[in-house]
Amino acid sequence: MREELQKQMNNRAHAYVIFGDKHVAGQEVRDFLQQDIGVDLENNPDVFTFNTKSFSISQAREVSKVVSRKTVSDQERFVVIVADSITVEAQNALLKTIEDPNSKTSFFIIIPTGGYILDTIISRTQILTADSDRLGSVAAQFFSSEFVDRLEIIDSFNDDEGKVNKGELVLFFSELEKLVLKEKEKIKDVSGVYQDFIDIKQYVLDRSSSVKQITEFISLRLPVLK
Repeated sequence: MREELQKQMNNRAHAYVIFGDKHVAGQEVRDFLQQDIGVDLENNPDVFTFNTKSFSISQAREVSKVVSRKTVSDQERFVVIVADSITVEAQNALLKTIEDPNSKTSFFIIIPTGGYILDTIISRTQILTADSDRLGSVAAQFFSSEFVDRLEIIDSFNDDEGKVNKGELVLFFSELEKLVLKEKEKIKDVSGVYQDFIDIKQYVLDRSSSVKQITEFISLRLPVLK
């Protein structure tokens, strides 16, 4: 995950949602800020970290107040949120803060892989994962599986209530794209497949989309590569 941030050094997104182990991801973000950007994390009035079990509406309002103030150094401000969960009310409040066009703030929202993030947040942030190796392995398994087994793999992105973790599913499709690039000589109409992935990732984030239909389509679209 830190390597991906490093690649975006000169063109960073203003807000990231990072799925994965919060301790691992939190350390990678700290290392990126301190070692790659050169931000002093000790007693820095322009770095705010919220480490909590459940990020609440009151904390979201606190972030809003922080962002509305002028930075002490007149440079960039950083807000790092590390939480097991974020309430829907807090996410809606955060959304307004993230969308502030006058803000000189970069946001890093770290949440476990199974955490629920609103589609509106996902569509306005850059999604990263601190567990890309696992998703890469799942993508490789998907590529070598038959249709029925592929559907079972897709079902693994549902929680106990059947709700799809759309953020992680989009990352999974990104890992599939990498395999398509690697195996492009074996895939007919590879340019069409790339366009399908672009469309699919957008559809997945659409509230009205049928994830089941979309994933069935890509399961049939890709050849089985042993």
